[in-house]
Amino acid sequence: MRPMKPKVNNFLQSIIWIYIKTGMKTWIVAGMALLFGSVSIQAQQTQQTPGEIKVPWANKLIIPENAPAIINHQFGVVPNGTILHHIFPIKNIYAVNLQITDVRVECGCVSVQYPKGIIQPKGATALDLTMDLRRFPSMKKSVTVWVDISGPEYHSTAVLRMFAESRGDVAITPGQIDFGIVGEGQTPSHFVQLQYQGRMPNWQITRISNSEGSAVDAKAERVQTQGGEPVYKITASLKQGVIPGRIQEQLYLSTNDPSNPTIPVTITGLLKAPFNVSPNPVRLSEIPSGSTKQIRVMVSSNKPFKIEKIEGDKDGLTVDILPDPRRVQILTVKYHATQTGMIQRQLKLITDSGHTITLPVEAMVK
Repeated sequence: MRPMKPKVNNFLQSIIWIYIKTGMKTWIVAGMALLFGSVSIQAQQTQQTPGEIKVPWANKLIIPENAPAIINHQFGVVPNGTILHHIFPIKNIYAVNLQITDVRVECGCVSVQYPKGIIQPKGATALDLTMDLRRFPSMKKSVTVWVDISGPEYHSTAVLRMFAESRGDVAITPGQIDFGIVGEGQTPSHFVQLQYQGRMPNWQITRISNSEGSAVDAKAERVQTQGGEPVYKITASLKQGVIPGRIQEQLYLSTNDPSNPTIPVTITGLLKAPFNVSPNPVRLSEIPSGSTKQIRVMVSSNKPFKIEKIEGDKDGLTVDILPDPRRVQILTVKYHATQTGMIQRQLKLITDSGHTITLPVEAMVK
């Protein structure tokens, strides 16, 4: 009568069956073979197959389509002493509130400014990064930045990496053209000095250019020679009629050096709007159909003003205003919900000075 095979796992079943058929000696040899064979197979199965690196979902807030695992930004070759800036836009593409909880940098040469508040669904903000190369003359530098972003139940870390190469033969002082904070109607001028310290005879700047729609007019002039080395004064003047907001662009200096024909110069600043509006845009979320929701909006300026006319206040959207001129006006924006879904409107506030303030309004009616 044949013995019944015990109901155990495959490995023990094989050992027991060999023991019954052949005896102890064969069992030991077979068991060792099976044991080491099993370990080898298990080791092969646990090896990770090379494949695509997982992309943090936080990276998709910066690059929504085909986001890489590491978001790279290349500044290129710049003069020794340059201060570099880059803004990474962030948009909340998810249906929950998000918040930047922490930013960590690999090197003290990089600083990051970021908003501390909530980023609502479809809301947008930005990371403002500054890379100071004055500490790293004549070398290549890469710096990684980790941005922690959290929601109600989830957490992710966006990974950014910046690259720059500091030239040893060209120095800039100071490291950028910085206009600082500029008031309405002002057109200041600022300059930097560029000194060539290389070995090329008769080195010179042949042309200066900037991007189309630039906020500045610029010129380059040779001012003196120190020890036989060319020195240029690069001047940028803010144009009239520039749209208020952040100024961040580059000048490009063409030279007769075939090995490094172009030198970028960073320009930064902030042109203040005549009016500041908060919150902007106005978001009225989760309004039950048939009900009314309101929110206060602050409009401020550096001198007294009043709002004389409002356009776009219709179909359930109304605005209460104060009649007297003052530096800070408090408006009450109300919306009476009559239909479900996402409602997007635009208010235009016209002041006594003729300025038009555009205020987007969003409402989610359920």
